[in-house]
Amino acid sequence: QGPIDGLQIKGVRFEGLAAALNAAGSRTARSAHCESLELVGNMVMQLRRLVAKGHTKDGVTEEQLLVALSRCPDAMAAASAELKLGLTMVQNLHAKASMLEALQSGAATGEVGGFVAGTIDLEQLPAAFGYASRLEPQTNLVQKLTLLSRALYELRQIAASEDWSDMANLVAAATAATADMAGLANLQAGEQSQTKLLTGLHD
Repeated sequence: QGPIDGLQIKGVRFEGLAAALNAAGSRTARSAHCESLELVGNMVMQLRRLVAKGHTKDGVTEEQLLVALSRCPDAMAAASAELKLGLTMVQNLHAKASMLEALQSGAATGEVGGFVAGTIDLEQLPAAFGYASRLEPQTNLVQKLTLLSRALYELRQIAASEDWSDMANLVAAATAATADMAGLANLQAGEQSQTKLLTGLHD
């Protein structure tokens, strides 16, 4: 329960749902309705176990959750809400992982006087922050990563085109976005090296 950035997991329970799923699994003949209930129940169980461990990135996919939601009976409002929350969590984790990967690869390389633009990738970042931008709600971290990804994408576009007309503002935006992201020291160091290289070229 709770907002995406402050989930309460102390009340998560497995016993009752596990017993119901075991009973359903022992039946040889099941209706389509019962099969849908079992699918939904198994997905909710997986979510609860993963959330209790502190993560949802392993074992549950966005596609699986969408299928479970499509087969969730209207009468199971609580299960539907739990699946929707799980979907939001999985989507935000996917967005975070995609943006972190894109931010830490595909940058310009070299140094001032030896700038290499051939390593710049202009496809991975917009795909990653484009996916993140469509999510509602977003975690605070995903929001910040989206801002940083957009700023660095513009920096990379400038570096690739060598049009430095608005470089100062873009460097400031990227630096401010990175400074606001506590706990990502490696990413910050990588971003700062990129902005330092590009600022030096601009100067």
